[in-house]
Amino acid sequence: MKTLTIKNLPDHVHAWLKVRAQGSNRSLNREVIHLLEQAASGRPSSQEDVLMERIRALRERFSGELTSEEVDKAIAEGRP
Repeated sequence: MKTLTIKNLPDHVHAWLKVRAQGSNRSLNREVIHLLEQAASGRPSSQEDVLMERIRALRERFSGELTSEEVDKAIAEGRP
C-alpha cells in the first residue's frame, strides 16, 4: 500500500473529516481512505450526494409538463 501526505489541509476540512469519521465509527485515516475510494469508484460520498442522485432520477422520471387537469387536482388537494 502507498502512503499519501496532505499538506496545508484547512482546519475546517480537518474538523469536518473528524466529525465524519466519528459519525461513521472510523479512524480519521480510514474515513479519508473511504472517501477517496468512493470518489475513485464514482459512488456517492455522502447522504447529500445520495439524495441529489435520487432527486435527479425523480426529475428525469417525472419530467414533462402537467396537464391543466393535474394542476387543478393538485390545487383542489391543497398542494401549493
